[in-house]
Amino acid sequence: MPLIPRKTERCLNCNYPLQDEFNFCPKCSQENSNKLTSFGTLVYEVVSNFLSYDSRFVQTVVPFLFRPGFLTREFVAGRRIRYTHPLRLYAFVSVIYFSVVSVVMVDKTDKEKKASTSLSPAQADSIRQVVKRELSGELSSLQLQRIDSVLEVPSSGDRLINLDVDGQQKKKKKHRENELERYFRLINTKSITEAQVLDSLRWEDNDWNRFKVKQGIRLATMDKQEFIEYFLGKISLMMFVMLPFVTLFLKLLYVRRKRYYMEHLTFMLHIHAFLFFILSIALLWDHYRGESDVVGWATLLSIVYIAIAFRKVYRQNWFKTITKMFVLFVAYTTSLTLFLLLTLAVTAALV
Repeated sequence: MPLIPRKTERCLNCNYPLQDEFNFCPKCSQENSNKLTSFGTLVYEVVSNFLSYDSRFVQTVVPFLFRPGFLTREFVAGRRIRYTHPLRLYAFVSVIYFSVVSVVMVDKTDKEKKASTSLSPAQADSIRQVVKRELSGELSSLQLQRIDSVLEVPSSGDRLINLDVDGQQKKKKKHRENELERYFRLINTKSITEAQVLDSLRWEDNDWNRFKVKQGIRLATMDKQEFIEYFLGKISLMMFVMLPFVTLFLKLLYVRRKRYYMEHLTFMLHIHAFLFFILSIALLWDHYRGESDVVGWATLLSIVYIAIAFRKVYRQNWFKTITKMFVLFVAYTTSLTLFLLLTLAVTAALV
């Protein structure tokens, strides 16, 4: 049993004068007690707070998984203390999801690296010599065409940008490789310098071109696993930033319902949390059990869940619900594509 707390004449947090009967400060709501009275009191409060949070989490799990839209309606109605906050729930599940995606992608990359056919020392040396000669202007267009087949041999897999630019160069290359192909081939050359790339491509030596070459060389020599982990870290932040933006489309779809923006955002947090949770399980199941169909079934389950959640929260007939879901899906997909491209560009620039 905890010790009886000692009350103070003034709030220890905001210095507001307190009367003896005040158990909490009327100004800042801090408890009117000296927290340093005993170690037992401190332990009691920590355990109580933990059990209180755990109780909310347990009460949240069942409606979260099996009652679409229920948590959103409860939160909007003001019944919030018994359930985990939507933002906390989203953050918790989001961390799990992107951790799973990172593990799965890195593991697949590692397996591809081991299974790939690496260049022999003789082939690697031959390619280096060819590039050096090209930089010196010693190769003709015909000679450049003859080395295409050598350049299309997969690399050892430890580089982000491989020598095979698009996997189909055998059918396309009949003339001298274009500028973009030359750029990718040059930045993959071991120990090449920025000045050599600029000279070979005949690019003007300015800040923008030097930046493109510098970042290209850095990306080309960067380990795939390192880049994946770095990029996924940025994507998790991108999703959090994108959600409020996409919520604006949802508010426009239901503008006549006269709902507050935060109500729509709460709904988006809940359905994204469910989507991340289901996909996490599906990805792990597919990765370790080799059953790819589970991802398709998880996607279908998510669509059904979201449709029911829309129906429960916004209370419109199925035709309006499905139509607005489709419109939101188009807006969401477009926004996601734009945000992903922007995130990729920023990642490549800052890596």
